[in-house]
Amino acid sequence: MNSIALVMIVKNEEKFLSRCLESVKPYLDDIIVLDTGSEDQTQDIARSHGARIFEAKWQDDFAYARNTALSHSKCDFNLVLDADEFIVKWDKEAVSAFMDKQEIGKIKIISHFSSSDGTDTAWSYISRLFPNGISYKGIIHEQLDSHLPREIIPIEVNHDGYHREATEKNKSSRNIPLLKKALSQDPKNTYYRYKLSMDYKGIGNYQAACGHMNKAYASVDRNSTIYSSLVVDYIYLLMNIKDYESALKIIEKEQNYIGNSSGFYFVSGLLYVKLILSDVKKYINYFNRIESSFIKCLQIGEDTGDGGVVGTGSFAALYNLGVFYEMTKKIPEAIECYEKAATYEYAPAIERLKKLRS
Repeated sequence: MNSIALVMIVKNEEKFLSRCLESVKPYLDDIIVLDTGSEDQTQDIARSHGARIFEAKWQDDFAYARNTALSHSKCDFNLVLDADEFIVKWDKEAVSAFMDKQEIGKIKIISHFSSSDGTDTAWSYISRLFPNGISYKGIIHEQLDSHLPREIIPIEVNHDGYHREATEKNKSSRNIPLLKKALSQDPKNTYYRYKLSMDYKGIGNYQAACGHMNKAYASVDRNSTIYSSLVVDYIYLLMNIKDYESALKIIEKEQNYIGNSSGFYFVSGLLYVKLILSDVKKYINYFNRIESSFIKCLQIGEDTGDGGVVGTGSFAALYNLGVFYEMTKKIPEAIECYEKAATYEYAPAIERLKKLRS
């Protein structure tokens, strides 16, 4: 049977670390924690969970830190988690069978972050379980340096590190200098450019965010894994600065290429609402596209592939379709949509039902 080590890099993670380490205990044979300069109780907490602790000075290089931590592993496989992540699902039998193939496992990361409605949930599949001997490359948004096949495996992890606005801003501020350095070394890297745009958005610098996103969009390959998410995020970014015309042009350009992405049709529906409200006389001919966009979301269902935002193919689309019907005086249709959305315990839909029934 293959052995597994949890391999982590940490700094000042006393608030989350115990939860993470407690969640992995039933599945692992070793815990390796590389501390890059904690000033709190991080090391004491790690030690209390039986971790082997090592120290290294932070070098502004995530791959270097990851690889330093990995160098201490003696197990057959390594699992990489961050301190604000924790296991919620692990199929032991299936994972054990997977490891016999000596491939790279992509696990489901479920992230929670603040939104105007309270909390949104996004998911992605990321390569995190892999045979010993594989290392990382990239000073930020580091990737495994391996051509081994990658397979989705039944491990799910919750991540709530972006749930607090201050934490997200701190991460964006930390990431920006590293991404700029990475781009200076690889100026044609669309992925770095895209991530830099999103981090500038995270600190509220929309001018810089749009500048970098425009360059990323101009160079993105429609066959790349980031194509769909980049297009959707660009539309949201343009909506943030109320450049609805530019967002509309992207939608009309990409709708024949984007495929079955509920996220794309969801943001399209939102854009049509904003567009019409900005100038009813000029854009009223887009009115029916609001309904058709959210219906398309429901026909597609939740996004498949490597990631998406939960609800764009279900409760969030139902809610927005319900709002459309309510505003057009189709109250029975609105109630039906809200009722379906409420089965997901979606609070905005529950509130609308209360008001319509009062």
